[in-house]
Order: sequence, then structure tokens, then C-alpha cells
Amino acid sequence: TRNVADSAATTAGAFQFDQGGSLNIRGGRSDATTYYIDGVKVTGVPTLPASAIEQLQVITGGIPAKHGDATAGIVNITSKGPSGEFHGGLEVQTSQGLDAYGYNLVNGNLTGPIWKTKSTKKTIMGFFLSFEYLHQKDPNPSAVGVWQVKQSVLDSLRM
Repeated sequence: TRNVADSAATTAGAFQFDQGGSLNIRGGRSDATTYYIDGVKVTGVPTLPASAIEQLQVITGGIPAKHGDATAGIVNITSKGPSGEFHGGLEVQTSQGLDAYGYNLVNGNLTGPIWKTKSTKKTIMGFFLSFEYLHQKDPNPSAVGVWQVKQSVLDSLRM
């Protein structure tokens, strides 16, 4: 899964009708699910690249008092932080020319130090960058094709 709601739907007590759809926790409405990123409440379902997520926690019951306004459940996301070494990754997926979907995904990240101490080489400040690009020519192509009336028949019906 590449979506926050899709990943959270694998938790017991969470329901998602279809991949990419809304998330319902313990029978609550989808808008009753509250999302937090690094402790900050966000509205709607967050769209984060999968490579930017360090930890995803789903709270379905016994919600702590600090989340007082949650009625169904909590999805708490911890994003990745900087590292003391330079690292990066790139992922490319495509089905271009192989099927009618035309699915193209590029996902990448880069992390490393900005400032280190001279004596111990301990990282004081660093960075983490992540990006994702998704393009689909047709996200839901027909399995049987699209039936169309011949132009001559259409013209005769219009007369």
C-alpha cells in the first residue's frame, strides 16, 4: 500500500470499502477519524510519500485524553528525520505501453547532515527530503471496451 489510509486499513477495527477509499474506524464515519503528523493535527487524509513515513500508529480504542476530540479513531504518523550520513533512494514503476492504465510512479528521498561538530563528528543539523509523482492515463479502464454507435446511425437518430 502506498496511501496512509490504505496502510491504516490493515489494522483490526479499521474498515475501508476499496483501496484508496475513506477509512472508517470502529464503525465511525470517515470524517470522525483524526490524523496527526508528528503530533500536529491535520484535516483530511494526509498525502505523504511512503518513503517519508517512519512509523504509522492506529489507535482504535482507549483514546488518550490528549486526543480529546476524536470520536472514532486516531491515525498518528511519525515522519522520518535526518541522518548522520548521506543516503538516498529512487523508485520508478511504470506500466506504460503494457496495459490501458498508463500507471507511472516516481518516488525518491534524500537525507544527510548539514552541520557536524568538528571534534566528535556528531550531526547537529540535517535534512530529509522526499517526493512522489503519480500519473495515470486511465485509473479505471473498462475490461470490455467502450461501445459506441456508428456515426451514420447517430446522424439518422438526430434527424
